[in-house]
Parts: sequence; structure tokens; C-alpha cells
Amino acid sequence: MILGELKIPGFSEYLHPFADGLLFGLGKDADEESGRVGCLKLSMFDVSDPSDVSETSKLIINDLHYSEASYNHKAILIDSEKNIIAFPAEGKYLIYSYSTENGFEAEAVISLTRNEKDYYYGYQNLRGLYIGDYLYVISDSSIASYSMLTYKFHDMLDLTA
Repeated sequence: MILGELKIPGFSEYLHPFADGLLFGLGKDADEESGRVGCLKLSMFDVSDPSDVSETSKLIINDLHYSEASYNHKAILIDSEKNIIAFPAEGKYLIYSYSTENGFEAEAVISLTRNEKDYYYGYQNLRGLYIGDYLYVISDSSIASYSMLTYKFHDMLDLTA
């Protein structure tokens, strides 16, 4: 039995409960006429009434088309209490917050790539986690820490040495 439906441009490849009655979606935008898939898209859905689901906020991330989090749930970090939505996208680690008043807001874009070789070989498996007041971004070749309050760089451990 179908309780409700929602037609929007694009699609969500990953869905995650965010807060009471809210569902986060990570996917792609798409052209309604041609169906051509576009850039990464963040969506927040109000699912408090299953018969009247709505997309309450969306953000299209221009110039980024791929995130490992779209197909690997271990690549995304979501915590509504800390108000963090973080995931890798094309060699960067993106950090967003969400509020019902302002929608999605970019908090930080962390780039660990030092050269073209790093992008292709060292930073395709970025992961994020937090411990206490620090966010750690882990790659195949390093662990970098950032303040959870400001997302300013704190320290880095080089794993290639």
C-alpha cells in the first residue's frame, strides 16, 4: 500500500534519518525535461506525515558530480545532535549543517590533496569521525584533525612515513 508520493527533480541515492520527522537525502539533481543527471544534491524531507511527504530544503553542489557516500554508507558522517552532515566528494571532504530556518549551510571544505597524484591515488577513501571536540578526516595516507567548533586545521599524522 502506498501512503504518499513525492515528485521532485533528481533522486536520492542515500537516505538517512536526521531528526524527528526529517529524512536526509544525498543524490543527484536532474533536468526535468531531458532527465540528464547533474550535480550532487542534498535534500531534507519532512516525513512526519507519511501521506504528505515534502522536500523542505535542497542544495545543489555545483561542479561536484560524485561522492562515494552515494553508494557506501560508511563514507558519510551524520549526527543531528552535533548538526553535522559530512562526506567525501571528488578529493574533498565537505561539511554541512542544517536548520529548518536556513536549510543547508556549508561549514567547511577540507582538501587534503597536495598534487594531482594524491587525488587519484591517496584520497579516494576519505572517512570522517569525531572524538570529543575534534573531527578527524582519514585517508589512505594521513589522519588530519580539525576543531569541531571552527573546522580549523589542528594537526596531521602522515601515514606514508
